[in-house]
Amino acid sequence: MKLQRRKFLHLAAGAACLPTLPRMAGAQTYPARPIKLIVAFPAGGPADTMGRMVAQAVSGKIGQPVVVENVGGAGGTIALRMMTTATPDGYTLLVNSGGPFCTASLLYKLDYDPLKALVPVGNFATDSAVLVTTRTLPITTLSEFIQYAKANPGKLNSGAAIGTNQHLMAEAFKAAAGVGIPHIPYRGGAPAIADLIGGQIHMLINNKSVLLQLALEGRVRPLAVTSTTRWPELPSVPTLTESGIASVPTDIWYAIFAPAKTPPAIINRLNAAINEGMSSPDLRATVEKLGIELKLGSAADAAGAVATDCPRWIESAKLVKLE
Repeated sequence: MKLQRRKFLHLAAGAACLPTLPRMAGAQTYPARPIKLIVAFPAGGPADTMGRMVAQAVSGKIGQPVVVENVGGAGGTIALRMMTTATPDGYTLLVNSGGPFCTASLLYKLDYDPLKALVPVGNFATDSAVLVTTRTLPITTLSEFIQYAKANPGKLNSGAAIGTNQHLMAEAFKAAAGVGIPHIPYRGGAPAIADLIGGQIHMLINNKSVLLQLALEGRVRPLAVTSTTRWPELPSVPTLTESGIASVPTDIWYAIFAPAKTPPAIINRLNAAINEGMSSPDLRATVEKLGIELKLGSAADAAGAVATDCPRWIESAKLVKLE
């Protein structure tokens, strides 16, 4: 009887381990096919720029294509929803950043918590932003813009996709400056920038990587940068802090995320590919040209950065009024 019970317990223990065997085997052979990297916003914006850059970096190190798929809409929550139902095998990943990732559950009625449903694979870059206006306005400085907005209530507007870093930064600025500038929602950064250049909207905040060249070409008017120091490319443009606005988040981190139950071996494999790929001379040159700062480290470092940074984005999100 004791022998039969011992054999039963041995078989039961073996059966309990069976579900983990395919995942272990998958981690050992990973990656065996192309990887899908979801970008939570439309093509042409900063998240798309970052996503394609890191896809190139990872692909060059793991020996498999990394295919970018843009899934825009609802402040990035459509992409987040896709990730919560994705198989945790390392073949479906997400590029996201501070504001949208940290505040999705606050701004939208979600039946899941992105902070629990997904885990960071690794940070790879940070980007600062610049507040710009259309050149059709009769102003040249931030103080003149604030005065103009106060003197012309209801005549100005700003634009961004709801819940994005750029939207949250703009709302934090408007609250600190005491100006009532209505928000116009867009699907992504690219169409908002096009409308600003065309004069359909009057103000926006967006990333250095997408607005610096437009500012240098004189197509938009830069009034202040969000970073702690002035940009060397725009030395005459002050920081928001210099201008008396100190409550706007200063920079934007970008990271790759995976479903929460992805095996640690796969997370570590991807993290190594990010760090090695983004450190290559070619990609470093691209990063420097865009004015982006590399932000590399372990998956644990990325998780710590998310935990530390989310509170400031959440404070900005509390200023957002959704209809």
